[in-house]
Amino acid sequence: MTKINVVTDFIYGSAIFRLPRFYKNKLNKICNIYEVNQKNIPYDKIEIYWGTRIKDDDIKKFLNLKWVHFGSVGTDKLSYKNLKGRKIYITNSKKLNSLSVTELIMEFFLDTKKKLLFFKNFSNRKNYEKYFQMNKKRIKEKILILGYGNIAKKLEKNLKFYNNQINIYSSRSSNLKKKNLISLKTCKKSINSYNTIINLLPNNKKNKKILDINFFNNLKPNVNLILVGRIETINLIDLYKFLLLRKNSSVYLDGILESKYLKKFRKIKNFFISPHIGGYYSNYWHDQFNFFRENLIRFNNRTTLKNLVKINNQNFK
Repeated sequence: MTKINVVTDFIYGSAIFRLPRFYKNKLNKICNIYEVNQKNIPYDKIEIYWGTRIKDDDIKKFLNLKWVHFGSVGTDKLSYKNLKGRKIYITNSKKLNSLSVTELIMEFFLDTKKKLLFFKNFSNRKNYEKYFQMNKKRIKEKILILGYGNIAKKLEKNLKFYNNQINIYSSRSSNLKKKNLISLKTCKKSINSYNTIINLLPNNKKNKKILDINFFNNLKPNVNLILVGRIETINLIDLYKFLLLRKNSSVYLDGILESKYLKKFRKIKNFFISPHIGGYYSNYWHDQFNFFRENLIRFNNRTTLKNLVKINNQNFK
């Protein structure tokens, strides 16, 4: 039986997000695996793309592409317009890293009480006491979660242990029948009542830079922002201006910033950034490989793939 040709972009960035040779060798036993930067890729014979960096322009290169699997949750780099007419399956790694992202958010949430992540010198008591007003214990905090998916559901369960009042913004009207799920209209009206806001929004036309100056200006003076959603949902210039004016507010962000933004944000004392590592955990590659291999078997057997997704809310397969 002829092996299927697979191309992967898990070759860039930090070591934790590169495909380990051990798993690459295992895959080579059941398929031909190519790296996107290697020479002599048989573009007309590639059937599967596995990674996180594929874009609309890349689709044109792979004339025989039948399946794209994202090693993350977000699939916003592809659009229905450019995929229309191509019979291609799209899947993602939903649920694989939900617990890991939830754990990072909980770490950030717990730090809103002590603000330890903002201090390079933890032993400097005088420096710490300057910000003591930021650390007052709040009883029954009001928390808003933007986005309703697996991570939001896990967060809701965890945050309840701290006697919090939790509301969740959902874009789907069918979800609004649930007690604490609210619409965008309700969200905007009550935005200034929340102590902590957690952004989990995906990147799409509706959410593009939705966290802008109008959003920031209506927040509490000492609000905590935990931004783990797609970076494209934030107007970074507006966020920077907000932080300059709101000295008692705190922002935790998990993402990669361009150097021009990173230089500015690094100077702000009430801002903490982690390098987009929420989805990574010790068994990441073990789980990622097993999930991809299971779907690869399903693909070969022409059975339904796990985690099929729509692009721009459209089915094209």
